[in-house]
Amino acid sequence: MITLAIHTANHWPDSVCHISLAKIQQGQIIDTLDTYIYAEEFDPFFTSLHGIRAEDVKQAPTFKTFEPILTQWLTNETVVAYYAPYEEQVLRDVYAAQGKLVPNVNFLSLLQRAKTEWPHITPSLPHIVLQVAPTLAPTEGEMLATILCAMQWTATDLVLTAPSAVSSVQLLAGETIVFTGGLEGMTRSTAARLIRQQGAMFSNTITKHTTLLVISASSLERHERTGQESTKWRRAKQLIAQGQTLRIITEQQFKDFL
Repeated sequence: MITLAIHTANHWPDSVCHISLAKIQQGQIIDTLDTYIYAEEFDPFFTSLHGIRAEDVKQAPTFKTFEPILTQWLTNETVVAYYAPYEEQVLRDVYAAQGKLVPNVNFLSLLQRAKTEWPHITPSLPHIVLQVAPTLAPTEGEMLATILCAMQWTATDLVLTAPSAVSSVQLLAGETIVFTGGLEGMTRSTAARLIRQQGAMFSNTITKHTTLLVISASSLERHERTGQESTKWRRAKQLIAQGQTLRIITEQQFKDFL
């Protein structure tokens, strides 16, 4: 069994800037690999999520260089990620950018099983690790492996929760989402993390790739009071008028998806 965690430099899935892996055999971590991947065009918001900067990856291998090593690690393995649809989507896109197919992999998610085990904690990887270990492991791949080993979870334990994971990801999977205005009771970084866990992409700007604009409750209230629309809102309406497939939803509708 292999554990996998991936970070990207921006909202494009093929902008991989970090890969973390661990290998488990007979309930023990027997190998780890953690590396930066050279990437360009770092979005400051994504850096605020994972802490990785352009200068950190200047001397790192490109994905093209690292791909044979990653392929050897993953081929014909059961791969556990925190939320597998996200890692699976990123791998599919980054391999496609190299003109290659993703290795034959059986992807499983840890998140749903962990939420069942610890329903009252914040569902983040560090919080979950601290339920089974006194300190955090040095890499995300090792954090995932630490949980699996401590709980003695096998692929069968994770498969049991797969249907609910699939049903949740269908709501936002594949979307490129932009927010306008501050959300109530949720920071922008938390919202971005939640949508990425559901297989969607987050962006700060409205572009031809945007598929969903979320209007905050405060923006909606201001519009009802003054008729004013934010720049993002106006741009989204322009793109829709030009034929782009782009939906505009309210903050409450977005939260209903989570």
